Amino acid sequence: MLYFPTLLWLGAIGKDWISEVSLLDLLPHRSGLSDYLDSYGDGLTVPESLNKPINAVELLQSIPFDASKKHLYSNSNYLLVGELIEETNGDTLDHIFDRFIKLPAGMTSSFCPVSKNYFALKSSTCCKNLTPKFLFKCLKS
Repeated sequence: MLYFPTLLWLGAIGKDWISEVSLLDLLPHRSGLSDYLDSYGDGLTVPESLNKPINAVELLQSIPFDASKKHLYSNSNYLLVGELIEETNGDTLDHIFDRFIKLPAGMTSSFCPVSKNYFALKSSTCCKNLTPKFLFKCLKS
């Protein structure tokens, strides 16, 4: 399996749990990592929620359950996979998606949800902190 400590990219996070998580754990939601969006499930509207920065360091300090026994949907998994894809290819995820998936398959109505979902809100001053890059920087600190 591809474990992250063997990689320069995500191995640089330097957290204890990283040695327990493989790439194959992230894709089917068996990493045990909390979803970074879970902290916004307190009934706030999206703009109100995005105004409060995510404490990613605290959120991802440990794995909250035994991933070998169950799965938990977590967007944190996809953020880490996206970061890995960007770093190994030297390009943005949306450009990689277009080059390797969308254009070859003729998927003209498809898009990689990097700028056409809640990330579109980040142009607002209240939402600038919710980005994969922000989360990844917090993970490394």
